[in-house]
Amino acid sequence: MKTNYIFVFYLLFFGSCTYNTIEIGTCDDNTISFSANILPIFEENCMSCHSNGNNNGGLIFNDYNSIVYSIESILYTIQLDEDEYLSMPPTWAGYSKMSQNSINQINTWNEEGLCNN
Repeated sequence: MKTNYIFVFYLLFFGSCTYNTIEIGTCDDNTISFSANILPIFEENCMSCHSNGNNNGGLIFNDYNSIVYSIESILYTIQLDEDEYLSMPPTWAGYSKMSQNSINQINTWNEEGLCNN
């Protein structure tokens, strides 16, 4: 169990520490909207643990920059099987698995270039 905590710490702390430039795609009416589509998914599924008042793992997902900064770790953890220890939201702690539709929207938003619209 201790190994799991060390791995989680390593993944979330060091996995989010990159200095790569993120290229933002061209936003238009056909791209997924951050404010209308993506932020509500995070509000529903993540902010009870990852917000200003409660920043588990040192991660806060309440705005565009904080989500884009950790997008690779987010995509990894939300796509794990719900019985995996690192799966987010953590079903082992009583939270419901994020819907496949929500996961697909986040993936598409990432593939479209993380538009801030």
